[in-house]
Amino acid sequence: MATASPLRRCLIASRPRAGGDQALIVSTRIRPSNSTNLYSRSRQCLFQSRHLSSTSVRHEETGTIRTDIPRWQQTPRGMSMPFRVRPKVRNNEFECNNNPRRLDEMYTKLFGEGGDEWLSDETKWLAITHKSFDQGKRGFNDRLSYLGKRIVELQTSFLLVAAPRDPTAPKGPDQYGRTPFEHPALDGLTNISDGMKADILSKSRLAQLAREYKINRVMRWAPRDAENLAASGIDVIAVQALYAI
Repeated sequence: MATASPLRRCLIASRPRAGGDQALIVSTRIRPSNSTNLYSRSRQCLFQSRHLSSTSVRHEETGTIRTDIPRWQQTPRGMSMPFRVRPKVRNNEFECNNNPRRLDEMYTKLFGEGGDEWLSDETKWLAITHKSFDQGKRGFNDRLSYLGKRIVELQTSFLLVAAPRDPTAPKGPDQYGRTPFEHPALDGLTNISDGMKADILSKSRLAQLAREYKINRVMRWAPRDAENLAASGIDVIAVQALYAI
């Protein structure tokens, strides 16, 4: 008891004026075993409350998501906002095709009989989906169109090389007296030029081809102006879908 009173006087003398630290002085009077038990109980209750709350939210989220519907058919819930940020533009509603039968008819007309079975459903819808549709949340055809354009340009080069030589191409010595090497296998090299490729793969020609197969009627996109599809770039998007296919 001789040592307890000086310690108590020191605690009282060092007590601050504000009442916020009085709990610290009171806690020093509690036995160490009681304070340890109180801390362990509070920690256990806090852990249980967090665990239960996170579990309930997790079950609530997974209960409403349908995993049987693929991404190209619906917008993923994690990529959709609970409310619309931008105001909806009036008189600018554009309805895209969502009928798989019309899409299969287009592929059958393009590839022939049985052409609608060549590709999977995901690939068929992805090839005709532009990134403006649903803000690209359901996938889009940028990579497919890039790869398809490279393939078409390569096949066009093969076609030009195999074509007969242009009769208007210069022959014989040039103005410096040099005679170029000639061989029957190299006659088609004079046909390969940027201008020749641009004429064959022009946007207007490919857009006309896309309209013949009705690609512009089944592709999914969001025009800037629903009243003026030409100004919104329907030809460019149709050519991109054609390259993707």
